[in-house]
Amino acid sequence: MSIKWNYDEQDYLNGGFKPIEPGQYRVRIEKAEETTSKTSGKQMIKLQLKISGQAGSVWHYVVLDPDNKERTNKNLGDIFDSFAIMKGDFNLSHWEGKVGAAEIKQELYNDKMQAKVSFFIKRDKQDSLPMWQEKPVGTINADMMSFDDNNPSDVPF
Repeated sequence: MSIKWNYDEQDYLNGGFKPIEPGQYRVRIEKAEETTSKTSGKQMIKLQLKISGQAGSVWHYVVLDPDNKERTNKNLGDIFDSFAIMKGDFNLSHWEGKVGAAEIKQELYNDKMQAKVSFFIKRDKQDSLPMWQEKPVGTINADMMSFDDNNPSDVPF
């Protein structure tokens, strides 16, 4: 068997992913977990957000800061509103799979540009955004389609 692949070193050197362009996107909560902030030691919520139509995810952290209740409640309120989560619902499994919207920005972090949430978009301001889209489907390699499904040794994966 001979490997049929056209290796492009630029994909390796560029990191393999196209950066997420700044703008407004629908976002889906893929994972929500309770954790502790490494810097402050305070309780926080860590969100993994999938971006509509994009390959990557962004992480967003909400520190539950009893010394700054107003800011903490504002941050939580933005999430409850954007994702249509019942206000005060801290059962994080209820958050997973919810779709809201966010303004995404690029920010320098450890000498690399990284997509970050700038702010969450209120529910009543999301109507102009396109509906949720999974990652765009790539083209199908014709060589991968030419196998005999009656012969398992010919399966391309």
